[in-house]
Amino acid sequence: VSMERINIYEKTKNEIASIDANGSYILDGKSICSLKTINIKSQVKCNLLFGNVDCDCDFDIVVEEGATLDAKGIFTGDSININIHTKNGKNSSISLHFIDFSTGKSVILANADMNETGTEYDWNMASLASNNDNKIIKINVEHNNQYLIGNVSNYGVCKDEAKLEIAGTTHISKGSKNTITKQNARIMLIDEYSRGIAKPILKIDENDVKANHGASLGQLNEEHLFYLRSRGLSEAEAKKLIILGYFNPIMLLFKGEELEEYISKLIGERV
Repeated sequence: VSMERINIYEKTKNEIASIDANGSYILDGKSICSLKTINIKSQVKCNLLFGNVDCDCDFDIVVEEGATLDAKGIFTGDSININIHTKNGKNSSISLHFIDFSTGKSVILANADMNETGTEYDWNMASLASNNDNKIIKINVEHNNQYLIGNVSNYGVCKDEAKLEIAGTTHISKGSKNTITKQNARIMLIDEYSRGIAKPILKIDENDVKANHGASLGQLNEEHLFYLRSRGLSEAEAKKLIILGYFNPIMLLFKGEELEEYISKLIGERV
């Protein structure tokens, strides 16, 4: 499907992007920073590509009954604050895939309300923290009905004297039977003085569910680095290749997108 630029229009005092037809759309970074709501109408199948998001954002994503949203994007900018709040209609699906290259003291928050039966929410993010960055990523998912699927995966790389905290809470309320959910947080430390914190949390008030979570925090594998350097790569080139491999689960989601080459370029610049 050819890419089109969605129309941004003003409704009351809020900026609203309303998508009422199947297709693939591009939303540039400047537009997303002024939005309050992205509304995917009932039964619509939408692929949405966020451009370079380099400023503060605070918006809702509403996906109506039977609709599907698959969104991808990249965060840049200095000390940005991102707040994304999603709401699923009955039997709808939301998939969000982001790569974060912001700098400074950035905060990325996502809150998902799954209040209707048969809904799905899928969050995947990779974040690179370097120099003196101090980043916080928090993803919270509320399961408040039956037959829900909620997945959260975060991958982080921390180098120099940067600090990266990845936290998330998945809550399954009483009565949310036949819910399936998982959380995964992984951080790789490149240098001795970098710091990483991974805190996935499950709160389960219902027995008839499938839920798991995992966290890993570890140093760069020096044997991998030595092997790559023995093949003629510089230290920076070797680290870039390792980071690309570590981010591969997220990078695969960008295959064929126009951001794929840009992401590789940004990793090289930050390393």
